[in-house]
Amino acid sequence: MKNKYVIGESVEDTNTLKTYKIKDYESFGEMVLYYFEDGTALPEKDIKVKGFTMIKEIISIPNEEKNRQYRECIKLMNKRIDDIFK
Repeated sequence: MKNKYVIGESVEDTNTLKTYKIKDYESFGEMVLYYFEDGTALPEKDIKVKGFTMIKEIISIPNEEKNRQYRECIKLMNKRIDDIFK
């Protein structure tokens, strides 16, 4: 069975969003149990690549909100550029 994650990789607990660094892993049939540097262990089904949750949240923001944020950012950048050249 191929593991999704490798030793030394940073992952997030999907339930608590805590970040862990993989120290070791063990396979039990279809289940892979990952051990972390702090002594915690979680099954593969309960972890994701670090940052996955944040990316998922960004993608789920409605387009209207994204466009509003982009406009706000551009407006702020233009103001700072104007301040520089005054």
